[in-house]
Amino acid sequence: MSKAVVSGLLTIAFVFFVVFTLATQKGHNNFYLARRLGHNRVAFNPLVEKIEEMARETSDHHFLFNLSNIFLNDVEDKYEFVSQVKNLNITMRLMVLFPLLDVEPRDGFISLKELEHWNMQQAIHRLSYRTHKELVLFDQNEDGAITFREYLPKISYQSIENNGMTHGEAGWWEDQFKNADFDNNGALGFEEFKE
Repeated sequence: MSKAVVSGLLTIAFVFFVVFTLATQKGHNNFYLARRLGHNRVAFNPLVEKIEEMARETSDHHFLFNLSNIFLNDVEDKYEFVSQVKNLNITMRLMVLFPLLDVEPRDGFISLKELEHWNMQQAIHRLSYRTHKELVLFDQNEDGAITFREYLPKISYQSIENNGMTHGEAGWWEDQFKNADFDNNGALGFEEFKE
């Protein structure tokens, strides 16, 4: 009887030990619990966004934001935003950002409407930047527009003639391309490609 009680108490103590050690762990382990969502955060600050864009342009692999990886020589007013130990100066960033957010009315507070307007401006800027990068990537003849052949060069003429209209087939892609081509010239310009 005493062996059963002792083994039961040891089992309970072991379970509590494991549960509490896992619960008190801190660090990046909790970061990977939702790794499907990715770790790319949207840059709220225009300076940070500009730095990240420059880093993406100079690097072919994924970019994790780290100030030591960045050449700040190309960013204007860098000394106002970076402290002596090469960390971003949060106070200065907030002093620059706050007037950009507080626009209507300038009352010293940021309303929900002002924040929504700021987020929309940032989303439009990111969309335009990404569209430009994709346009440069796919535009082989550098005419500022993308034809269906430039966008999907792997699709053969034979598969287009079969005209399969299920999702992902050549006919479906061609139909999507024609729907996006507002001026019906057979190519997507910047605005058409962005839409």
